[in-house]
Amino acid sequence: MLDYVEAQAVEDISKLKHLAELMKEKMPAILASKEGLKVACALFNLLEAKDRKSVVKSLPCAEMAVNRIAHLFVIHVANNLDDTQLTKKKVLHDVLMKIDD
Repeated sequence: MLDYVEAQAVEDISKLKHLAELMKEKMPAILASKEGLKVACALFNLLEAKDRKSVVKSLPCAEMAVNRIAHLFVIHVANNLDDTQLTKKKVLHDVLMKIDD
């Protein structure tokens, strides 16, 4: 999948946007490898703002924060999400609650 994303990034970004739409609910599932992380980050950046918000709301941030690969996606989301309130309420709150436990 990484090869496809890299090839389409050069050729046709509209195909990647369509793929991002299809994969937005499956983002955590592809975070099992470093290649999946690269794909998830690239697709997350292509989503519209409302779709990015729905992805963030569906992420299990607390569990992802302690995973050796998925925590990088949480950092990517925190850096690239344009909704600071959602970042604070969902991402940071969940991660800090996990740390407290």
